[in-house]
Amino acid sequence: MHRRVTPPQVARFGGWVVAALLIATIGLAAGPAGAATTLSVRAADPVIDLGRSTALVGAVQPAHATATVVVQRRLHGQWVDRQTGAVAADGTFRIAIRPSQAGIYALRARTTTGSAVSNTTYLRVRLTAAQAIRAVDFTRYHYPNDICGPGTSPADTVLLPIKPSDVAYGDLSGDHVEDAAINIGCGALGGSASWSRLLVFEWQQGRPKFVLAWDADTAPASDWSPYIATASISHEVLAVTGTVVPVGGCHACSTVPWSSRLVLHNGHLQAV
Repeated sequence: MHRRVTPPQVARFGGWVVAALLIATIGLAAGPAGAATTLSVRAADPVIDLGRSTALVGAVQPAHATATVVVQRRLHGQWVDRQTGAVAADGTFRIAIRPSQAGIYALRARTTTGSAVSNTTYLRVRLTAAQAIRAVDFTRYHYPNDICGPGTSPADTVLLPIKPSDVAYGDLSGDHVEDAAINIGCGALGGSASWSRLLVFEWQQGRPKFVLAWDADTAPASDWSPYIATASISHEVLAVTGTVVPVGGCHACSTVPWSSRLVLHNGHLQAV
């Protein structure tokens, strides 16, 4: 007579164990491919002078998770896309950036789909001594109340609707210190015609000093002052573009494009 022996549990449920081992093995093999994507970034130079370039450097894990990343800057409480850059085969990236203004830049990177974002890194852009005039907020500056004609305010100065894009910076006087040219829209002439005036400021003794006002009287011959659309300063030359009423025209007539290049000489702007 033989006693019946029950096989061990492992043997009894051997198929289940083998299946479980196979599932675990497959899961381990699939793990890296299905891992969450992570990004890390830092500013290559935490502090730079305005006008200099730097880079946002970082890495993506896994390396093949995205071919490009998008650099974002936080503006007015929101993250705004600024530019894109390629990711190398090893998952690293280096994206050149050239800030246009002084201040603290909050930056980060995201994948193209936005499924993953990096940490936030900070870049401080400072003004040099030659750029000191840029610290002046000309959008809140008090201008002479008669800058566009007879004063209408009892005050000596008045705030004007100036936008940051209305201010051009550059060395106009040749002293290696930046000046500012402010484009002021003085009003409509009627029809499609408007007119503008440029104000030039220099930086002297730690503050902006008003130098001159220019209403394009050296523009192509016209009975009307022109409208200035853009102004820029480079290599001691002030370049302006805009529109003007042609000779013999009227304030309600169509305007034509015009442009001029000016230099500062003996306290006056002269066309070149």
